[in-house]
Amino acid sequence: MDSEDVKKEIKTRVQKEGVAPPPDQPSPEVLLFFSFDLVNSTKYKTLNPTDWPRIFSRFFELIQDSMTKWLEGIHVWKFIGDEVVFYKSIHNVKQLYSCVPSASMALNDTVNRIQQEFPETRTLLSLRASVWIAEVIATQPGDALRDKKSEGATPRNIAFNLSGNRENEKDFLGPDIDVGFRISHYAPSRRLVISADLAYMLYSERQKIKREVKFDIEKTLKVVSYEELKGIWNDKRYPIIWYEKDWEHIENTFAYYEAYESPFIGKIIKGDSLTDIDKIEKIYEDLGKTNDVDRILDGLRAGKEPQKEEKIEITRGNLAEIHCVAVCFRENNRLLVARRPKGKRRYPGCWEFGCGQLRVSETFQECLNRSYSEDFGAKLEFGGDLQPVRTFVIRDEDQKREIPGIIFLAKVTNPDEVTARRHDEIDWINPDKVEIKESECVPDFRLTVSMAWKVYKEQKK
Repeated sequence: MDSEDVKKEIKTRVQKEGVAPPPDQPSPEVLLFFSFDLVNSTKYKTLNPTDWPRIFSRFFELIQDSMTKWLEGIHVWKFIGDEVVFYKSIHNVKQLYSCVPSASMALNDTVNRIQQEFPETRTLLSLRASVWIAEVIATQPGDALRDKKSEGATPRNIAFNLSGNRENEKDFLGPDIDVGFRISHYAPSRRLVISADLAYMLYSERQKIKREVKFDIEKTLKVVSYEELKGIWNDKRYPIIWYEKDWEHIENTFAYYEAYESPFIGKIIKGDSLTDIDKIEKIYEDLGKTNDVDRILDGLRAGKEPQKEEKIEITRGNLAEIHCVAVCFRENNRLLVARRPKGKRRYPGCWEFGCGQLRVSETFQECLNRSYSEDFGAKLEFGGDLQPVRTFVIRDEDQKREIPGIIFLAKVTNPDEVTARRHDEIDWINPDKVEIKESECVPDFRLTVSMAWKVYKEQKK
């Protein structure tokens, strides 16, 4: 069973049965998750096919800068297209108090800085956010799949290492993890949505929070809708909860056209669907969920620290979900191509141009320089500004996700030193006469050659 099969099997077991931890399993840890997602990104890419890569790269830098400024101990979990997900370990109840206001400040700070640096984004590109909480337990795929018995309840959510190409990569799985991705769809531009579990905990602590951090739960949190979320709460309607500083003037914070584009927003502007947050207690009583959340909250009130050796750490090196490709030319106008190893899961044995994965806080140019040096020993130059040729999407059917990619143009300054370090072989081909069979290439290989060759010739004029 390979790592992908392991991951799918784990997810099935977590969702259906829970996971029975081995006897020496560490205690569960409480984590806060924060998602920030660009709004209207697809439309912006279409209208700005050349400029969007640098703007999106800047977004990744700014949101990380804002989150580390407002919250201590924050870590990047992963990138999903135009979305960045962070996590933070919570050891005591006081660490919950500022999580929502801090996420709101990071949201608005990032949007303001992007729109100041790139004024052309103001009428189209924006950001939305979601915050949620989950209790997780660290385990290994093998442990999760074995039928072990232990005392007490089985955990709903797990963190585990993935064996495979990425060393020490960890992932989180479970229904409480899924909640955050479900509710994020109900946060429009500049809005922050939080999970019901987190809202319940904050409401339970409302007097202490109001006194210590001036965060008035009853004035800033409201239920704006009740929606059915796939796989959540057994299809019982889930409360969509927004954080807003000034609900009395909420209608002034929307653009006029948003009410017409979204009936959901239209009802909020009219105040028809707003419910005070004190309703959250009855919701949890009706569903019989108070004991589970109160147990987590009691543990946080006790201020227990997790075992340091079991602290969940995410290796930041290879988390980026953006692929960067350079179509590389040499002095005689030949173009570098490389054959992927036959053991690769995607496109085994196919010819490509090389590829790198964008790392946290890494620019596109840094990613390309690093990746092509590691894979080929190539030294690249980009002729001034980095020139994007086209974009692409890798559709991963096994993991049911889409991975975005950007193709750039580069020139190799040491072509005679270039070798196949991580590929089966390399070649320098004539871009005017591609003789490789289409069935032996990655998708859109000939289209990329044609577009890159056209741009390269224009640059040389």
